[in-house]
Amino acid sequence: MKCAACQTEIEASSVYCPKCGARIDGGDEEKLDGAPSSEGVQPSETPEAEPESEPAKQPTASERLLEAARSASRKEAETDISPAWTEGGYSPKALNARFYNTIAVTILLLLLPLWLTMRQEWGNWVWYPALILIVALWIWFVCVRIYRVWTIKYQLTAHQFYHEEGIFRRVRDVVEVIDIDDMKLERTLWDRMVNGGVGTVIIKSTDQSNPELRLVGLDNPEVVFKSLDDARQKERVARGLKSV
Repeated sequence: MKCAACQTEIEASSVYCPKCGARIDGGDEEKLDGAPSSEGVQPSETPEAEPESEPAKQPTASERLLEAARSASRKEAETDISPAWTEGGYSPKALNARFYNTIAVTILLLLLPLWLTMRQEWGNWVWYPALILIVALWIWFVCVRIYRVWTIKYQLTAHQFYHEEGIFRRVRDVVEVIDIDDMKLERTLWDRMVNGGVGTVIIKSTDQSNPELRLVGLDNPEVVFKSLDDARQKERVARGLKSV
């Protein structure tokens, strides 16, 4: 087979002339073995471009500051130690003054019939009313002690304060720590000098059932007062109700 341009002998399977580079007639109809045909190749479909989402709204400086404060308060609440006082009750020392008064009245009730029988020459019958009064007085003192020491209980948790009281009808008051508006610590002269330093903590809250709760007969009332105040402040900080 010869090239039509330069008449050079070429192989029959050649597509271009090796000498002049001219295309051999009919070469465009021949295809190399294994070469894919242009008809069989399907154009690739380009995926549709997805609509761009709107960028997220950036928080303001005040929002970032508030979120940082809340995160810090939550972390502080998780790592904070428990309060120094969590539960207690009516201290027996709060009845010291009543005990001494009962002893004094008992002595008077014994001296009165003795004086009447020795000085006024009254009969021995005057002892009976005195002894009855003495027995009734001590029974009353024992009942008061049992009621107050055995039934009045207090408990403080991270979120609530509980107060229980009563024998036949036991009542339990629950006050949310965050609802406490004001507190007051009271210690009378009797409490400081006779009753061993006990005191009373008065809690004023927004609780409609019991807006004012008196915690009487507390041993170490300063510790109880501080524990309640710390629990209230920590709960308010955790809920973002107080600036940090």
